[in-house]
Amino acid sequence: YMMNDHIGYLKINRFARSTYREFLSSLTVLFNQGMESLVLDLRGNGGGFVDIAIDIVDEFLEDDRLIVFTKDHNGKIQEYFATNKGAFEKGKLYVLIDENSASASEIVAGALQDNDKGIRVVTSNPKRDYKHEV
Repeated sequence: YMMNDHIGYLKINRFARSTYREFLSSLTVLFNQGMESLVLDLRGNGGGFVDIAIDIVDEFLEDDRLIVFTKDHNGKIQEYFATNKGAFEKGKLYVLIDENSASASEIVAGALQDNDKGIRVVTSNPKRDYKHEV
């Protein structure tokens, strides 16, 4: 939805097989409503398919920017770079995460931070029971 005339809000609950398609569809709707900046909410997102997370990050980064790399048990490194997709390379971006943002969410937030794309906002869960031992 639009938070005001220029700032869109998009929540991703998980990185399922359909998430990338739904993300692009939502971006189009928000662009058509005048979005110039985006709040991407990954709070409580426990992850999902890494390839879907990579596809989403690709929409924010310029060509050939490193998104993430993996290293298998044999030491072989696989690097994933941004392509010419980039539906939202120019707009301002704010990424919301919390202690329940994990796995693929961390890949998205980390890749955007490492590439100086957007502002990462870390929030805490107000319902969390903060006990300490003495």
